Amino acid sequence: MLLLFDIDGTLLIRAAEAHTLALHAAIEEVHGVQAPDAFVPTAGRTDLAIMRSLLLLCGVDAKAIDDGAEATCTAACIAYARLCPPDLSAYVAPGAREALRGLKRLGHVPALVTGNLEPIARLKLRRAGLGDWFAAGPGGFGGDDEDRAALPGLARARAGEGTPVPRAQAVVIGDTPLDIACARADGVRCVGITTGPHPRADLEGADAVIDRLGELEDLLAGWG
Repeated sequence: MLLLFDIDGTLLIRAAEAHTLALHAAIEEVHGVQAPDAFVPTAGRTDLAIMRSLLLLCGVDAKAIDDGAEATCTAACIAYARLCPPDLSAYVAPGAREALRGLKRLGHVPALVTGNLEPIARLKLRRAGLGDWFAAGPGGFGGDDEDRAALPGLARARAGEGTPVPRAQAVVIGDTPLDIACARADGVRCVGITTGPHPRADLEGADAVIDRLGELEDLLAGWG
């Protein structure tokens, strides 16, 4: 089974401060504006979508946002490399390492479907000590498409090296309704997890809801 993990709120808990600062630094560097104090939703959204919302609030027009998207993503990744703490191991979700070890032993393939830009995602997981579980190549990331709904299909195609992994053999694991929505858009199953900001009631649209990653092994065994 191809297991498409979200990062923030799922594999890592409350590890996004440097990430937020990096996005703010990037829009200031590229567009010359400071991120507003107004609240912008981030949970489950792609970095491209978050930066667009921030820039629109700053009065930057849509064409300028589109034209500067590549430069802004590059600046965000450079800023994150500078701002990311050297050790994020304290932010690893309880039981995540043991869960990944057990799932891989059973033949499951961990990959990522995350709103993080790929260089940010990879560095974040390396600094947390989880990078070795996720091979370079497979995955869907926040720089691939602004719409998270496009990411599971991309991840299945990359994991299959040209022939997408069948939908029946892929599962999205995440902590927000947007994780569930992206799974539904691609026609794959989804497991919601309550380790992020959303209570169980918000995740009831998933095929199953768990409270910790250690429950995944038995759940997937029951799915066959």
